[in-house]
Amino acid sequence: MEQTVQFRAPETVFMVFDINGDCPGCVAGYKGRTCNEECHSGTYGQNCTESCGKCVAKQPCHHITGTCMNGCERGYHGMQCKTECYWGTYGYNCNETCERICSTGNDTCDAFTGSCPAVQGSAEDIEKKAP
Repeated sequence: MEQTVQFRAPETVFMVFDINGDCPGCVAGYKGRTCNEECHSGTYGQNCTESCGKCVAKQPCHHITGTCMNGCERGYHGMQCKTECYWGTYGYNCNETCERICSTGNDTCDAFTGSCPAVQGSAEDIEKKAP
């Protein structure tokens, strides 16, 4: 008959060990034979199988939730910084608004820099497309 032992680990999470001290399944954010190792930088979640998003300055995300604690790199937003900026926004956490529709038609500015993409073609073609 297999016996188990429970104890409260960091982050007030319960972990279950068998009588040999092995952890048959780690809670989110932890790994290893005894589930006492936090996920390596750049990973999070159950068995540390999820990849962190685009956290600002390549900082690690939270090992359990994947949240970027200090915000997102340019071009991304959301708690885990995995969602690209919506149409018409750019910059860190997508907090900037594009000032205009780009002359290439219905294009918006670059989500990273805020600039419009270069227009291909002759100067005459460019003038025809300008608003």
